[in-house]
Amino acid sequence: MFKLAYRGLDLPIYRLHPAAKMLLSFSFVLAAGLAHSLGALAVLAAIFLAAALAAGLRFGGMYSLIRPFRFFLIFTFIVQLFLTPMGQWMLPNEQSIINSLFFTGRMVVIIGFSALFAVITPMTDIVRLFHLLFQPLRIIRINPADTAMSMLIALRFIPLLFTEGEKIIDAQRLKGLLPEK
Repeated sequence: MFKLAYRGLDLPIYRLHPAAKMLLSFSFVLAAGLAHSLGALAVLAAIFLAAALAAGLRFGGMYSLIRPFRFFLIFTFIVQLFLTPMGQWMLPNEQSIINSLFFTGRMVVIIGFSALFAVITPMTDIVRLFHLLFQPLRIIRINPADTAMSMLIALRFIPLLFTEGEKIIDAQRLKGLLPEK
């Protein structure tokens, strides 16, 4: 099984400067968040697929980047299915299905770019970048080193917690402690 961790392959994308990787990743995440058309989202998805292939990931590896967030994505799809653009509840129709697919696709692209950044950048470089970015927080007496480590923990270990939770639930099901559904 593929893990969300730095792979360190000898490929050009790994040799990019960490700040350039972070800037590109955040730019694409922002672009995906602001995408309001299916065409723009398709272009961003194609860029993600090209970047993931350039990082040596195959389709199974790309799915593994998204896999820890699948329940969040299912929840997003269901909520969007029953909500109007004005935030009112309704029964699903053709337009709500299209909206659900669009918003869930947007989240997939956002999560994919973020996870890809974690795979192609060493942990020490990520901590250094966050530490540098959080230097202005010294003005309001927040320690940039602690904040950078908190960001790193969130980036690396939240998907791991989801995976470990799934393993625990599967083990309890096999023991007969949890119902099948």
